[in-house]
Amino acid sequence: KNLFINAGLYYQEQAVRLGNTPGKNLIGTQPGTTSAEKVVINDAHYDTVANAPGADDNGSGTVGVMEAVRLLSRYPMKKTLRFIGFDLEESGLLGSVRYVSQGIPAGEQIEGVFNHEMIGYWSDQPNTQTLPTGFSFLFPAAAAAVEANQFRGDFITNVGNTASQSLALLFSNAAQQYVPDLKVITLDVPGNGQSVSDLRRSDHAPF
Repeated sequence: KNLFINAGLYYQEQAVRLGNTPGKNLIGTQPGTTSAEKVVINDAHYDTVANAPGADDNGSGTVGVMEAVRLLSRYPMKKTLRFIGFDLEESGLLGSVRYVSQGIPAGEQIEGVFNHEMIGYWSDQPNTQTLPTGFSFLFPAAAAAVEANQFRGDFITNVGNTASQSLALLFSNAAQQYVPDLKVITLDVPGNGQSVSDLRRSDHAPF
């Protein structure tokens, strides 16, 4: 809350519930200067599973959004930027489902969603990265790259579906230009991603 307010964003909260357990989405908005109806979202869930420290899942994603606020809120943007901390992701994406169904203002056009999920884990030791069953069949180039690197978990996965291929390409090109030491493996998932259920287990899915 304080981060959003101190950055000059318009701050809102949206109530979310799981039975008798209350939760809330934290929303900070920077209105666009000329195309305010067009919105780009940066989000992460800030809850974690019971009895877990949550450092990677998803403290790392939360910090990613906080850093995006710190950097991007300094500059006027033509389009509206919205930063969201989703609650109750671990309970079935409840926060993002509620936002998509009841939190998007009428007349807004969501141009893209950047979801930060478990971006902090890194290891340069061999055999620290496993791949889901069928991954090599669906994404042979990505699987080959991980195998050639001795299954090291020293990269970030950039996942986009058919509709968001341009955003995925924008991300990978920006990473190559500005942080060339960051290894990025980009996955172009067909359709809306339903064919690869493991890649829909976060708050981008409801969008």
